[in-house]
Amino acid sequence: MTEGTDNCARVLACVGDDGIWFAGRAFGRGNGDLSGAMSDGTACTGRWTERNWFGAGQADVTCTNGQKGRVYFTYQDRWTGTATGNGEMSGGQRIEMWSGNRVPEFLQNTTGKPALPCGDAAIPIS
Repeated sequence: MTEGTDNCARVLACVGDDGIWFAGRAFGRGNGDLSGAMSDGTACTGRWTERNWFGAGQADVTCTNGQKGRVYFTYQDRWTGTATGNGEMSGGQRIEMWSGNRVPEFLQNTTGKPALPCGDAAIPIS
């Protein structure tokens, strides 16, 4: 990892309780852009910002279907970019988010399997 703004980290999220998930990337260090798509093909883009030296921050996203969302996150390990967060879409769906380049290992260690725990569905990741 470097201090450069060209840093890129994986972003994964569960949206709602119906097994819909998001996969994308966050760019930057301290703040930056994010982009990706929902499992139903809806594209989403946004911005994220670290709010304080404790590693708390916020990410805002807008999707091509008109939905908007906000996630509040906290870094588990600031240097590697590993973060977890929760939020809500404008339609009321809950968002649970994980970011970092070692998300599968993080989930394996915390949930016992390398899968996104999206509602009744466990979405395998590697």
